Amino acid sequence: LKICTFKVSEQHRGRRYGELLLKAVFNFISSNRIGSTYLTVYEHHRELVRLLEAFGFQQISVNSNGESVMAKQFRSNTQDIEALSCLDAHIRFGPPFIKLVGNRVFIVPIKPQWHSLLFPELMEQTSLFAGSYPFGNSIMKAYICHANIRKINPGDILLFYQSIQVKSVSPLGVVEKTLVSAEESEIGRFVGKR
Repeated sequence: LKICTFKVSEQHRGRRYGELLLKAVFNFISSNRIGSTYLTVYEHHRELVRLLEAFGFQQISVNSNGESVMAKQFRSNTQDIEALSCLDAHIRFGPPFIKLVGNRVFIVPIKPQWHSLLFPELMEQTSLFAGSYPFGNSIMKAYICHANIRKINPGDILLFYQSIQVKSVSPLGVVEKTLVSAEESEIGRFVGKR
């Protein structure tokens, strides 16, 4: 699948619309069982290149116009999966790919009001741009809590349990990094704009 146009205007940058567009692409690819995707991008679009690399796109060539051709695979074989850590396998072949061997699963309770803000795409009716908040538009999210658990590692799976009303598990996530701290400034630097 070729991604033909991928652009967020200057005045809308920082609201995670790029991730929202990628989320739509990944959903289409998963629903249609497409094995790979690619796009072309000029080197001066550094933010876009960093975003694509964070989601497992790799430069495979440079075309005659001087654009980098960046591609991402969604199909894997057993050797590929075994050679990668749980997190690296998720980045390379997902989302939604998750390596189930070699990591643990944690259930994270989340109140309905926070669930709807973090995961607006799971609401019954959404607009074209599902989230009003950048963190709701993003694929990568920061979750801050007062849990006593200190055993969560990169690659572990999180199942978000919507408590009180729905009492169901959705969605799931893969841990990228963790931090244990009581210092607000340190937490703020760690989560950044997430």
